[in-house]
Amino acid sequence: MWRSIRDDRRVGNYNEAMATYRNNISGTPLLAAEGGKYIRGRGGNMAMTYYSFNPIPGSKYEVKNE
Repeated sequence: MWRSIRDDRRVGNYNEAMATYRNNISGTPLLAAEGGKYIRGRGGNMAMTYYSFNPIPGSKYEVKNE
């Protein structure tokens, strides 16, 4: 499970992260406006990563297993 605090970010696999950096926004959004609500990763067996194209200073994220 992932959450983002202070800035919107994305969670996705490698291909989704690379597509985002090529201006084709992909992955699951983590919206800071949702009060830092946790979302479940949906990657199955694929490795997931947390990414942002232009992060706000002081932003942070949390990951936890349940």
